[in-house]
Amino acid sequence: MGIYKIQILGLSEGRWLNSRQLIKEGYVIYFSGNDKHHVNGVGILVEKKLARSVQGYWPISDRVMMAKMNTRPFNIVIIQVYAPTSAHSIEEIEKFYEEISKALDQVPSQDMLVVMGDLNAKIGQGEDGIEQHPRRLYTWKMPGDRSRNKINSIMVRNQFKNSFKNVQTYPGADVGSDHSLLMAKLKLQFKIPRKKALTDQKDLDCLRMDKMKKRYAIEVSNKYDALMMEENEQTPTVERMWDCMKHSTKYATETVLPKRGKEKMNKWMTEDILDLMNVRKRSKSEEEYQRIDKEIKSKCKRAKEAWYNSRCEETEELERIHDVKRMHEKVKDLTDRRRHIKISGSCIKSNDWNMLFERDNISKRWVEYISDLYSDANRPQCTSLENLQGPDILTEEVEAAVKNLKNGKAPCCDGIRAEELKALDSKGNENVNITLQ
Repeated sequence: MGIYKIQILGLSEGRWLNSRQLIKEGYVIYFSGNDKHHVNGVGILVEKKLARSVQGYWPISDRVMMAKMNTRPFNIVIIQVYAPTSAHSIEEIEKFYEEISKALDQVPSQDMLVVMGDLNAKIGQGEDGIEQHPRRLYTWKMPGDRSRNKINSIMVRNQFKNSFKNVQTYPGADVGSDHSLLMAKLKLQFKIPRKKALTDQKDLDCLRMDKMKKRYAIEVSNKYDALMMEENEQTPTVERMWDCMKHSTKYATETVLPKRGKEKMNKWMTEDILDLMNVRKRSKSEEEYQRIDKEIKSKCKRAKEAWYNSRCEETEELERIHDVKRMHEKVKDLTDRRRHIKISGSCIKSNDWNMLFERDNISKRWVEYISDLYSDANRPQCTSLENLQGPDILTEEVEAAVKNLKNGKAPCCDGIRAEELKALDSKGNENVNITLQ
């Protein structure tokens, strides 16, 4: 995708299990696979920047999926397919066309519809043939290059055909397949929502060190006292005290704690393998390509196994020294759970069984669903409670509650994390206790 500057890429026969969304090195992958076997599978790969304009996607089956993107002047709906061949049963072929119809029923007439993928159907030149060199027209070649055919297609509604500037294949693309890369250029403008500016993250792990923890607590206490002295009132309100506490915590975090360094992603890929890939890309004959490709796969297997073995040894060493937190971080990194999100799509059905992709419509549907769920006329009415004033909250209770907070969690609307509260001394906990009262 990077070499050919492709922003949206359709994938057929991915052979992954289940439906999922993955984030990989600047790209987002939406995939629809089989639940039990490593067969079929379709996916859509999008540049990470453009992924913010994806309104939602619908994994219909391991042969059909649908995604909707917010673009100008029309929204674009992409249906990625992997059609069965004539060797499959009639039932499977009919099921495939039923799934196509199911997806088409959800496409508004004003949206640009693009159906693309491996259709496994031969087509001829047609009345308005594409003016390309014959080498730029075939999409698949038989093993041994005994025959070449057009079985991959990109289809669009007739009213939008002028949006396509060019369509052709790239047989020289290094895709490791008997199919050639089929690429089209469209005149579209993506509506990309503005992304919030990321602030520099602070290294909260430093607060586990006694020296840094003590310095942090002193800074919070000093800043809190200074803010409270600026208040002219004799008895400041609870809201004012809590605002001083929040500002003091944020000030100490920005002043005392260092920035968190960017963690480099561990990769098993080696320079030797990358060099071989460049040689494979420049190879002219099919025999040379297959020989280099076989060597690359063998080296990748050995390099990946060696990389995993080294990481497993590091994990075992962390277990031996009882560093549980870092050990779990290593396990999460190895299993890659943070980047593999198994989901059943990002759209829901409306009351009339139409698929909703837009976030506003999805939110309204959830409100409607929850309202109907709890609108039972026979449900007993809540009785009003009086005398809700309980005993005063003790400082010991606050300290126990703060101690039981889990680290590494996202902050609430006040922006204060659990690590910051745990680093406070007894005076800081007392200030928190006062504001709670």
